[in-house]
Amino acid sequence: MSPDAALGYVDAWIEERLEFYDPFSWGSPEERDIRRKAFGELSTYLCFKSWCGLAAPEKLDEFVIGIVNSAAYLGLACRRPGEFLLFAPAMCYPAQTGRLSDAALGAIRQMAAEPAVKAAERFPHRYLDYIFCHRAIFKGSPYDAALMRGIYDLSILSHRLVAASMTTQDAYALTHAVIYATNFGSDLRVFHERPELLPNVEDLDAVTCRYIFEENMDVALEFAACRMIASDTNSPTLAMCVDKAIDLLATMGHVPPQPKPQTEKDDNFTAAFRDWSEVYHTTMVLGFTLAIGLSQKRQFPGMPMDAEQLLRYGGLLSAASNADVFQSCVLAAELCATGMQKLPGAQFQVSAVERMLRRHIRLVQGDGDPGLLVDALRLGDLSGTSGTREGMESVNRLVRLVLPELDRFLTTGAPNNSAAQA
Repeated sequence: MSPDAALGYVDAWIEERLEFYDPFSWGSPEERDIRRKAFGELSTYLCFKSWCGLAAPEKLDEFVIGIVNSAAYLGLACRRPGEFLLFAPAMCYPAQTGRLSDAALGAIRQMAAEPAVKAAERFPHRYLDYIFCHRAIFKGSPYDAALMRGIYDLSILSHRLVAASMTTQDAYALTHAVIYATNFGSDLRVFHERPELLPNVEDLDAVTCRYIFEENMDVALEFAACRMIASDTNSPTLAMCVDKAIDLLATMGHVPPQPKPQTEKDDNFTAAFRDWSEVYHTTMVLGFTLAIGLSQKRQFPGMPMDAEQLLRYGGLLSAASNADVFQSCVLAAELCATGMQKLPGAQFQVSAVERMLRRHIRLVQGDGDPGLLVDALRLGDLSGTSGTREGMESVNRLVRLVLPELDRFLTTGAPNNSAAQA
């Protein structure tokens, strides 16, 4: 399936399930919250496509415009100031296309003026979300230059990304900061004025490798989109991410979410609604990512030759993020043996793995000290597994073998096979 065909498929997939995006047709509070969030995201998706010069399918366009300008939706939007960022995003597409009614504009303007809206405590990326809505709807920023600088200074954009330490919450903070600061890539002035805020593209690729390995395509695709906003160059990681997502779409009919443990469903959703609610966002994010690439006339070359090595790299970063000392050592030894010089951001990113392993060894002062393996020791005791402490000693020996190889790579960038041979 080509990128053009995949984007058309995503739009058709949304259209076939449009009833689920209706913010009024809910049967339980849980279903209501999902529908209202999804409706706002659908409007934002169409808003972005408009900025990319891509027309919205007529049925989706009429659906969003009709609901946003309805008296019922204005009633929702004007109920509580604390819900401003739940309902305002849906108004961005009608405002962008010049079809937000005077009544809707007046109502949301009154809500935006409520002291509680500005007084709300927010993370920096949520401030950027608020500013994005304000600019899209009212054509101006609610803050002056000094306050904007402070928001950016406190945001995740002010720091390099450490893939082995990043939480999923931080990952979304980064993608939302990039997306909202640039109006979905349509306005890059912030990065021209403050180039230090521009994310390092190799760091973006490294994080993408990790989340592809973890099968979290929602985060991986958002990072791929941010990479295309941050740079006009392609990369093997970007190609791998897009190719994998399109392949999933072609084989499964949607892009699945990150696998989760099977739990008993205690909601009252229909099977069709539950299935949609689990996959709609990741599928829409693929459409968003493809729209960026197609608007930039990018060529996606397909799965790269070094995809296996990139996934192994993602596995190392994932293991380190979980403080999995043993798996980190195994994958680090394999990568040292095969060479890490061409992996994105490896010298910076692998240094975090090296520091994690070194912290472990420093904490092992005597026989039986768990270091970072506190939970592993407890699980062994609970299960009655014999040899847990002996196994920990084996892990410690492996750490001591791998650390010099990591040091060599971090110092010189040169490969060495001794760790894998040991």
